[in-house]
Parts: sequence; structure tokens; C-alpha cells
Amino acid sequence: PWTVVFLWSSVHGAIGLFRTRFAPESTWYLTGWAGFCLLFFSLSRSKLPGYILPALPALVLILAHSLTAVRSIPSWLLRVALWLFSLLLFVPLAFIEFLSPHFSRGNPRFVTGVCVIVALIGAANLLLAFFARPVSKKEFLPLRAGTCVVPILAAAILAYYIAPSFFKFDPSGKTLARQLQSQNIPLGELAVGWMNRGQHYGMNFYLHEEIKDWNQDSLGKEYVLTDVPLCRNLTPVPFACEPVPFNEEQTGVFLYHILMGRSRQGPRSDDGKVQKKE
Repeated sequence: PWTVVFLWSSVHGAIGLFRTRFAPESTWYLTGWAGFCLLFFSLSRSKLPGYILPALPALVLILAHSLTAVRSIPSWLLRVALWLFSLLLFVPLAFIEFLSPHFSRGNPRFVTGVCVIVALIGAANLLLAFFARPVSKKEFLPLRAGTCVVPILAAAILAYYIAPSFFKFDPSGKTLARQLQSQNIPLGELAVGWMNRGQHYGMNFYLHEEIKDWNQDSLGKEYVLTDVPLCRNLTPVPFACEPVPFNEEQTGVFLYHILMGRSRQGPRSDDGKVQKKE
């Protein structure tokens, strides 16, 4: 929601650093705080929303400092940028009828909800543009600051109800956990072959149990979950598997019953006969 302010702060800070060759220690501290979270999890290829979340307070403090220093910079230019950006976010509302057939995916309220959320973000920027000027009476500052957040809270509440329309299946793992429980799958005999990590962790949360990954130690398991059909992505592969009726459309994964007995007979040929090992 504060994209313009973030870009403004970045450009203004870079210009100030170039001119003076100096930045306050607090700025370096906050920049290092936010940058470390992004850099560390980027290099480790393990970015998840919860991992990057600790960087946001530092970024918010940097943005707040930029706004309080608005007297020393051309504040009218910042307000113009915010006004233009805000009005741009209201444009999708005028094209709901045009956009709905292309993005609704059978849910006519999807595009409307997205456009309203985008407009609420625009409203937050609009309020920020209106209030981004020197305060004559300091006692009204908390009220003005809180007003800018109200549209974002409304957008978050609305997003909760339309978020399922974004995905072909439930990415949280909640639906998957309920499906396993409804079919009475023994969790102690279940392994995860390959699955979105967020969905895997979410499934563990709703099951109140950690389902281990498929590996050499889990060859004795009876069931395996994977988002690749026919167990093609599972290694090692000295086994056969058969599909178990499962709601793949809502869960996004397949459930297979591992047939370890057949693996001891030797690998099968294409015609289904067992080949003798040499």
C-alpha cells in the first residue's frame, strides 16, 4: 500500500547519501535489519512470508522517518505522486464488467472483490497524501495516522473471503488435513513425497502431527502424498503404488497406497510381468 512512499524514501535517501556521504546510524541499523532478512533467505532459497515478516517493522520505521522529515524536502511533490498513484488504483473499478469474463473462473464476485481491495489500497494512499503535510496540532497526529490504516484493515478483511478464488485448491493445508481425517488415513503410516512446503507445514499444523518426508527411512510407510501423479517423483523407486480415492481438485495432491510386497518380487516389465534380477 505504501509503494510510492517506499520509492520516495529510497530515492531521497540515496540522493542524500550521495551528496553528504553521511547517513545516521539509525538508518544504517534499520537498513541492515531489513536487508539481512531479504538477503539471507534469498541466498538460502527459503523465502516464506513468515520469514520476511520481521523485516517489515524496520521498513515501516524508515518510511515513518521519511514522512516526518517531509519539511526538508518538496512535500508537494510527494503529495502529487501519492494522489496520482491513488487515482490509478481506482481505475479498475470502472472496468469490472470488462475484466470479469476473463478472470472470474466461474466466480463473478472474484473480480469485483479484487477491484474493491485495490481501490481500498488507493484510498489509504489518498488519505496519506491528504495528511502528508506538517501537523499544526500534534494532538491530532495519532488520529490522522490511524485513519490511513482503516482502508487497509477493510481490504484485509475482504481478502479473507475472496482469497480462495485465487487458487485452484486450498494452499493452506486445512482442506488436505480434513480429507485425510475423513478417510481415516493412519498418520503414522503416511509420508510426503513432494508437496508445496507451505501446504505441507499447514497440513502438519491442522493435523497436530509432523508428517515426515519420503526418504530411505520411510520405505515402510503404507501411504504417500505427492503432487506428481503415478509416484514418478519418488526416490528410491523399488516399489509399486496404487491410487487411493482422494479429492485432488480441492487438495492439489494425490494419495497412493505403497505396495512394498511387489517390490520384493523384482521390477516389472511394460507388460506387467515380473522380470528376474540378474
